[in-house]
Amino acid sequence: MRTKAFIRQNDVYINNNLSFSIHHSSIWFGREKCKLLDAFGNILLEFKIKHCFLKPTQITFISNGINPKYRFYNSKNELYWQTENTKYHIQQKRFLNQITFLKNNKEIGTMDKNSFRVSYADYKSFTFSTKDNEEVELCLLLYVIHQCYFPVDG
Repeated sequence: MRTKAFIRQNDVYINNNLSFSIHHSSIWFGREKCKLLDAFGNILLEFKIKHCFLKPTQITFISNGINPKYRFYNSKNELYWQTENTKYHIQQKRFLNQITFLKNNKEIGTMDKNSFRVSYADYKSFTFSTKDNEEVELCLLLYVIHQCYFPVDG
């Protein structure tokens, strides 16, 4: 069984149920703040990103309501969640706009080809091979962080 998910106008849905909302705010000079709120309006994750010209981009978590068994890592050009023996990360082919979600280097999800971006009306859909909504939500949280950390114009 597959799990379907989509992002529409900054709301993230898993199996047609609202999972979390994305609230971006640009601070100034390459700095941005992102707040992810769960379906009840509680802070799921809040972070700041500072894009630097000659130094690596910096990410700082202000509030983290994610299950503490998941730890976030930023290693060179890779962002990932890790538990004791499981690693969740994203593989992105920028020129093809292909996103693949990996669990211990095995594919568990992809961005569907019918995703599109039209100014404020973004729509991105995903298909996951796992039925575990917690894993799907974790992957989508990582996707949001990834898109803020590695911005793509267009």
